[in-house]
Amino acid sequence: MKSGKKARWTALAIGLPFALAVQMQAQAQSWPAKPVRVLVGFSAGGPTDVVARAFADHASRALGQPFVVDNKPGANTILAAEAVAAAPADGYTLLLGATNHTMIPALYSQRVKFDAVHSFAPVCSLAVSPRCSWWGRRCR
Repeated sequence: MKSGKKARWTALAIGLPFALAVQMQAQAQSWPAKPVRVLVGFSAGGPTDVVARAFADHASRALGQPFVVDNKPGANTILAAEAVAAAPADGYTLLLGATNHTMIPALYSQRVKFDAVHSFAPVCSLAVSPRCSWWGRRCR
């Protein structure tokens, strides 16, 4: 009887991780099952919008679902960030944010309805933009 119990526990110990791995893979493959909305806190045509549209095009082709860019400019990206923070946390509403959206709650704490650290989960980094300033004695 002991060997029968041991065999069952061994089968369970081997089979359970395999079954979980198969289930996780099946769930991972089912996303996205519907269109994904990508909110951008800047006007259409600007550099952030260009990156968002390039990402959306590539993601749509790679994953087989539309990634729709929705420009929601205004209030120093607060409008877009609040819309994403208020959306269900199901992965179908994404925010293409810049570094300024992480500083906004500290600057406008009384008016902002999101926490930059806890309201969002980072997914990936899409672009890095160096900033250079040239200074001289005289500008003509």
